[in-house]
Amino acid sequence: MMDSSGALETASIEAMAALEFTPWQRHADEWTPPSNEGWANLANPHLVTLRLAWLTLHKSKDELMAVANQLGDEALMELVGQIGQSADWFSGFHELLSSAECRLMCAYAAASMGADRTP
Repeated sequence: MMDSSGALETASIEAMAALEFTPWQRHADEWTPPSNEGWANLANPHLVTLRLAWLTLHKSKDELMAVANQLGDEALMELVGQIGQSADWFSGFHELLSSAECRLMCAYAAASMGADRTP
């Protein structure tokens, strides 16, 4: 919990310091982040779709109705489907990044409280 100044309360730091977790174990068939070349290949569709979603949020309903009419049913449904696929794809990254952030905060809390840092 944050106090009124935005700093973490001591109880929260103590709770984070006490949290235990085990490292993930690597498995031969598990997902791993893409290589640099792989990221370039993922820019289209996911980063392009992210940009289109951002642009969509800056349009009025009337403007989006005009876009829908211009695209037609098939192209519009393809765009909607791609936005959903990219949303699912990005949600996995959010989960991974949030988990890593939490673990780092817990380790820092334990270290800052003088807790034993040995694995």
